[in-house]
Amino acid sequence: DALWLLGSARLMQDRADLAVLLLERAAAAGPGRGSVLESLGLAYLMSSDFAAAERVLRQALAMPGAPLSVRMRLGAALLHQGDHEGAIAELERVLAAQPDDPDALFNLGLANIDRGDAARARVCFERVLARNPGHDTARERLAATCVSLRRYPEAVMHLEQLARAHP
Repeated sequence: DALWLLGSARLMQDRADLAVLLLERAAAAGPGRGSVLESLGLAYLMSSDFAAAERVLRQALAMPGAPLSVRMRLGAALLHQGDHEGAIAELERVLAAQPDDPDALFNLGLANIDRGDAARARVCFERVLARNPGHDTARERLAATCVSLRRYPEAVMHLEQLARAHP
């Protein structure tokens, strides 16, 4: 437990490199703990080792009672590896249980952009902004998506809102 707690603390300090070392030791010392595996998966995500993150998060997901956050992180790992269909499938499972989850909606929007479906991405980013109008990154992505859809007045509106929020 001490290694897991220390590794988690390093994650909160944005020290994914140290967190990976500590959490790997915690996982080896007490295999079969979903919370350790989820934390290790997050550490791998934060250190950009997306294949390792996928492997560990799939193990965590196989544990009884795995929280939706594991599926969400698995979706992010798949997205970073270019597995858009896999990412979309995982994120849609999260949204089936929590339809307004802003992180799942945002990542689903990114996956749809990467897949070439700007119309679906636009809907995702709009839903994020409906929940959280101050989500600047979603607004930026929505503006760019509107440009790709040739919805220029809408893109300008979103960009002007960003400019007003950050003079």
